[in-house]
Amino acid sequence: MVPPDIRNLSVEERLRLLDEIWESLANAPEAQVLDEELRRELDHRIAELDRDMQAGVRPLGVPFDEMVEGVRRRFR
Repeated sequence: MVPPDIRNLSVEERLRLLDEIWESLANAPEAQVLDEELRRELDHRIAELDRDMQAGVRPLGVPFDEMVEGVRRRFR
């Protein structure tokens, strides 16, 4: 359930709040719930991405920072 006060915030204010909440979770050890299988898969994907980048292959997708900036531009 969304607290009523949040609905009164602008889109930019809600995005900032969301960013702050995300950062607070990213820094909380108890919020990090990767099981060993998922950790291995992520390590494999990161290694694959690193190999592709070193070989000059442009990775699929968009870097996270570019995605966030695109969302912010879209909702300004």
